[in-house]
Amino acid sequence: MKRNILYIICSIATPLLYSSCYVDLDLEPQRPNTSIVVNSIISTDQNAAAHIGKTVFYTDRYRPASPIQNTTVEITVNQGTPQRLKEVANEEDDRKNNVLFLSEYMAKTGDRIRLDVTAENGDHVWAEDVMPQKTLIEKVDTTIGAGTNQYSRAINYHITFTDNPNEKNYYFLHVLPTNGRINNDIEFGKEDVFRQNNSALDLLSDEVILDGRYGMAFSDELINGKTYTLRVSEIAYASTFDYRADRTIRLYSITESYYRYLLGIFNKKTDGSDEEMVNAGLAEPSPHYTNIQGGVGILGLMQIDEKTINVGSDEEPYWY
Repeated sequence: MKRNILYIICSIATPLLYSSCYVDLDLEPQRPNTSIVVNSIISTDQNAAAHIGKTVFYTDRYRPASPIQNTTVEITVNQGTPQRLKEVANEEDDRKNNVLFLSEYMAKTGDRIRLDVTAENGDHVWAEDVMPQKTLIEKVDTTIGAGTNQYSRAINYHITFTDNPNEKNYYFLHVLPTNGRINNDIEFGKEDVFRQNNSALDLLSDEVILDGRYGMAFSDELINGKTYTLRVSEIAYASTFDYRADRTIRLYSITESYYRYLLGIFNKKTDGSDEEMVNAGLAEPSPHYTNIQGGVGILGLMQIDEKTINVGSDEEPYWY
């Protein structure tokens, strides 16, 4: 009975809220100065590059953003002579938001890399980090288990690698099909190294659901120096196993800065207790991590090791 009374009160109060809660706010006095945005993810298998743009105010988000103009971007390796990156002509749609700068330099393990960006008006931002050592995937085993219904199966991945005991290490794991994007979520919640990044309130639950189609970051805090096997799973249609179904397992060795940046994108539960408190107005949202001094964005350094496996049969799909 109490619940029914509450529903009646809410239904009566709702029209009153609609009629009295509209307020026009002038946000222009709150408009901050624009900041330089740097997005540069550098690996050892391609030339270093950086996308440079500028921040957009909330009220401008539906307007085309003009890119930052006449910018100088320089890369310095191991405190050597700075090298200027070349501006690359992008498609017109891309130039509305940022400009691509490309270098002839290809990074190596242990390189100390600094990126400096100077705008026409004199604004200057920078970031610096060291290319981490690559950690190799030693083996990938799979088992097939029951799915969520009669039409699905669980692919359980067991991914083994050895962590370097002489340093703090950070990683990102991605499982994807070799023939394009994956339609199924990968469940990371059974693995402690991914669970440790959730709040204490969420970890009180026996089953933390961490599904990430695009991968998740983790550190070696729980596995320092050990040979360790990650456990993740994928729910796939039963028909998947009737044909060849390749999966590529990628283990990214990344810097601490890039790890902290990725945590805020991929490792958050959309229904976690922290986010529920933010939505309820009981906590403030955390600002997104950046290592760009004087600006925003990320300089991320990484190395990639991968293995490709077939989780299906030897028969080639007819649609190839």
